[in-house]
Amino acid sequence: MPLITGTLSDFGLNTLSDYLPTIVFTPSSVALVGGRVLATRPIHVTPNAVGYFEVELAATDTLEPTVWYEMQVRWLEPGGGYSHIDFVDFRLHVPPQGGTLLDLLRTTTTNRLLVIWQEAEPNPWPVGVVWANPATGDLLRKDS
Repeated sequence: MPLITGTLSDFGLNTLSDYLPTIVFTPSSVALVGGRVLATRPIHVTPNAVGYFEVELAATDTLEPTVWYEMQVRWLEPGGGYSHIDFVDFRLHVPPQGGTLLDLLRTTTTNRLLVIWQEAEPNPWPVGVVWANPATGDLLRKDS
């Protein structure tokens, strides 16, 4: 399965390790792949002491129907009891080769009007995004 990597910190670039952070990846729906039914059980990953994390997730471009991951970042506040949750407002599409979370979120979009204007085919190429090749004048859209 594709490996996704990244580092979690606060806006002061400090680790959240004292707050027991967890990053949660939740599939957008049940999916089918290779004779399997994949349930929407969230995948939890805990960053290490410096905030680095790795998680293996199913590649979304091989799933039926079109599925993406929604993300949350959770942590405990000092004194216990109160938890905080950040909801990440991106649809994470995972290519078979995986990658860094930053690179994958840069190419993930909910904007179905987005056009990528470059000679090389986008990789990863988010579903619904149009690729305009300036060298050939071709316009192609990835629909699944």
